[in-house]
Amino acid sequence: MNLSDFTPQSLLFKVLAWLAIAGIVIGSLVATANHFESVGYDRRVAEDQVSLNQDLIVSKDKTQSLQHQLNEAQNDLAKAKSSLFTLNSANRNALDQLRSGFNTFNGGMSSNSREAIVKRIASLNNVVEDCSARLIEVANDADTAIAEVQMLEKAWPK
Repeated sequence: MNLSDFTPQSLLFKVLAWLAIAGIVIGSLVATANHFESVGYDRRVAEDQVSLNQDLIVSKDKTQSLQHQLNEAQNDLAKAKSSLFTLNSANRNALDQLRSGFNTFNGGMSSNSREAIVKRIASLNNVVEDCSARLIEVANDADTAIAEVQMLEKAWPK
């Protein structure tokens, strides 16, 4: 290098050239960093989307399972109501037969003794106790079925 190579113009051009090179290098590094940051963000968004889709599939399966359980509970309730209705009808028929028998018995009762009346009252008392006990059992079964359906309906997601 000669001393003549260091003229103010050439020195200015060399400094500008080095500044331009440094600017290009810094600009390319910034662009590369932004690119990799963007790629990482896009990857994270894609992973989150996959996770959300999996959660959606799981929630749909759980919803179907709960709907199936609710349908079964409603079906069981309908069967219990039908059974209760049938049992109630049978109890009413038996009660009507008992009333008819007691009315017939009452027709011939006028000539019977006091002991027969006491026996009749005791037998009627036993029949009423049996009917009352069975009525309580049937009512408890119905209440349990209704409570189970209400619990399932409350637990069911809206």
